[in-house]
Amino acid sequence: MKKLLLSAAALVVLFAACSKDDDNKPESAKKYLLHIVSDEDSVEVTYDAAYNMKKIGAYGSSKEISELTYENGRLTKKSSSRNDGPVQLLQTFDYNSTGNLLRVNNYNSDGFRSRYDSLTYDANGRLTGFYELRSGETGYQKQAKYAYTWDSKGNIIKEVRVSMPAGVESKDSSFTDYTYDDKVNFASRQPEFFLLESDNPTFGLSANNVVKSVRTINTIPGYVSTATEEYTYDADGYPVTRKEVEKDVRDGVVEYTSEDSFKYRYIKK
Repeated sequence: MKKLLLSAAALVVLFAACSKDDDNKPESAKKYLLHIVSDEDSVEVTYDAAYNMKKIGAYGSSKEISELTYENGRLTKKSSSRNDGPVQLLQTFDYNSTGNLLRVNNYNSDGFRSRYDSLTYDANGRLTGFYELRSGETGYQKQAKYAYTWDSKGNIIKEVRVSMPAGVESKDSSFTDYTYDDKVNFASRQPEFFLLESDNPTFGLSANNVVKSVRTINTIPGYVSTATEEYTYDADGYPVTRKEVEKDVRDGVVEYTSEDSFKYRYIKK
């Protein structure tokens, strides 16, 4: 969970294929993320006149300014500059015939597509699969695949990851189960968040906010990684603070723990 717009250097934005109309969305209170602030870093988002994300500033131990390019209303390109250096292409986005995000292409500093992520959907347009591919001697090979399970409220409640070294499916799998609150997940209300964090669809697509995630790995018996999230909300049900506690336990012994806090600010349309 820490990766989700919390680390300034890791910020990415994604595009949701369809809108989410549910009981948790106050129609009169359309809000857009402006700032995320923690003790270590911060994120600032700026918009154009149509409230499309145009720039994302990530500030911490370094500074990264990302610029987003749209064509015919779709996000097609992300370019970034680190520490006032040259602007470089980082990602491009491809879509299928129904407008769902199909592929996220990632580029290195030489402008070469070093890897890409491929996405699949069910007949209702819900994300069901995600594949990581990297460039190798024989072309692009799958490195891992993910499968997602949804509940009736529009939340991803389970993720299964299978490692595929050299493109061959292995026995190394991890399983993550999610539980949610009943409040507004601001990211699912802003399409770009799924585009830039397509590898974390619980953040970009789920209707509500994750309050607990539990991850196990089949090749590490006795290992459990748990992240718990505690929120406060504004009058419209949007998170304004979040406290995150992560803990890794193996055979009943705590091997790692961390705690972080974040504040959110929005602008209202």
